[in-house]
Amino acid sequence: MQHHIIKSLAALALGAMLLTGCGKDNKDNGKPEATQIKQTECGQHFETQAKNLAEGEQYVVEWVDGAARVIHVGMAVTCDYESMTVDVAVDGSTVTIDECPVGGGYVDCLCIIDNMFTIASLPHGTYTFIFKECGYENHRQEYTI
Repeated sequence: MQHHIIKSLAALALGAMLLTGCGKDNKDNGKPEATQIKQTECGQHFETQAKNLAEGEQYVVEWVDGAARVIHVGMAVTCDYESMTVDVAVDGSTVTIDECPVGGGYVDCLCIIDNMFTIASLPHGTYTFIFKECGYENHRQEYTI
């Protein structure tokens, strides 16, 4: 009887290790995160930048290849920014996205760019997207993806 209980506990422990990855850092944890982050270059398309500046910032969220693709059109950054961080948090049907340029300093010029990224592991549904820039809420909108 004890032997049967020990075998059952060992099988249960083995199953738990397989599911959790034996304690190793598992990047594919199902938590939505921004990937494939890229931006248009400053001054790359003057006509497009002029149009974006005139129309103001816009946000596009669409379902592409099994993931949510987000495009922040007309984002203003300093001309000398180096890269972009994008943090994603999901709480029920609310998706909070915080974009923040990294590097750069105090310069007297702005660059209007488009910031694009993908959020995997976000199931189809209707979500309220809250867009922030460096912690400050900039826009809120409902999207069905």
